[in-house]
Amino acid sequence: MNDLALVLLVGIPILSILFGYFLWKSAMDNYGYNIYGIGVIIRLLIAGLVCLFDPMIGLVLLVIVSIWSFITTLRNTSFFIALFAVL
Repeated sequence: MNDLALVLLVGIPILSILFGYFLWKSAMDNYGYNIYGIGVIIRLLIAGLVCLFDPMIGLVLLVIVSIWSFITTLRNTSFFIALFAVL
């Protein structure tokens, strides 16, 4: 059981980073748009900080900024890149 937990704890973050890099590279090459720009990072940090003080408001804010990021990315790239970038 410990081996499986270790594989999951190490494997999932590595796969997530590789998938994120693939999305970023695809959006930059095909559309010239950085899907992980400073605006996205700032919005997510604000939502995360609010979650520390009030989880319910933080989750609502997280949903709002996720929809905002989805729409912004969708306007500049394709639907699938926008969908996977938010996930």
